[in-house]
Amino acid sequence: GHIILLRSDFVPSEANYKAWIEKAENWKQALLKERAKRIRPGLDDKSLTSWNGLMITGLVDAYKAFPEHEEYLERAEKCAKWLLKNQAQADGSLLHSYKKGTSSIEGLIEDYTFSIQAFLSLFEVTFDEKYLEQAEAWLTYSKANFEHEATSLFYMRSLKSKQLIAKSLETTDNVIPASNSAMAKNLFLLGHYLDKEEYRMQAINMLNQVDKERIIAYGDNFSNWAQLLLSITYPYYEIAISGKEAHEKYLAFQQSYHPNVLWIGATKQSDLALLQNRFTQEKTMIYVCQDKVCQLPVEEVNKATQLLQ
Repeated sequence: GHIILLRSDFVPSEANYKAWIEKAENWKQALLKERAKRIRPGLDDKSLTSWNGLMITGLVDAYKAFPEHEEYLERAEKCAKWLLKNQAQADGSLLHSYKKGTSSIEGLIEDYTFSIQAFLSLFEVTFDEKYLEQAEAWLTYSKANFEHEATSLFYMRSLKSKQLIAKSLETTDNVIPASNSAMAKNLFLLGHYLDKEEYRMQAINMLNQVDKERIIAYGDNFSNWAQLLLSITYPYYEIAISGKEAHEKYLAFQQSYHPNVLWIGATKQSDLALLQNRFTQEKTMIYVCQDKVCQLPVEEVNKATQLLQ
């Protein structure tokens, strides 16, 4: 016959405040004792590969904005190690879910898309090429097992898995980005990092499957596609930083917003196309490039920024 307790407008005075607090604690404990007799609601405590990938990217973005908080990057790398240890399989695949020490459920394309995105983010800020290599390995697996050849888009489920009545090709951003819009951006970045034109062309082909009028009319549902469209339509720059102080200069750039820029750096010799033969022990040089054609290198971040403008 009772519904809920209603709070009155009573405000205890300073004199009786302690007594009132003790009384309140008593009825809180009484309520807790009664509530403990009820069946507890179900707890969704699984970990999803795709969501952890998104979290890694978010932590990296936070670190770029607030480099004094190195714990953001540390957490991102710790999460990446967890993903490799628990969700990555020997055949190159990913599992979707993890709970109580057990990984399960065949990975969806979102798991690969957001894991690739996460590892590309880590490569950008750490310059550690192992992240780039792993990102391409997952892309290779995705192309072999999820790609719809006619459109270059990716199915939600693996071609090897048991199919539903209709195969799904997700292109509209929702509460999380569409797997295909994020994958197209991954391909565009990998095409530049690895100097693979076929990746860049696939990204453009995927973009061409999307109605441009819908991008204009429903921008918040097509933001990833719009970003890719801007990168293709307007000048797109590659900033390569090579030298012992590359990390410091990269983080200095991140204190301002620079659209349509790909960042790549190294504190040692690298064979990547944008970094090859550019490392010297004496100086840290910044190369502002467009379509692999670079202006004369500079040492100062502000001078490189002027070249962008």
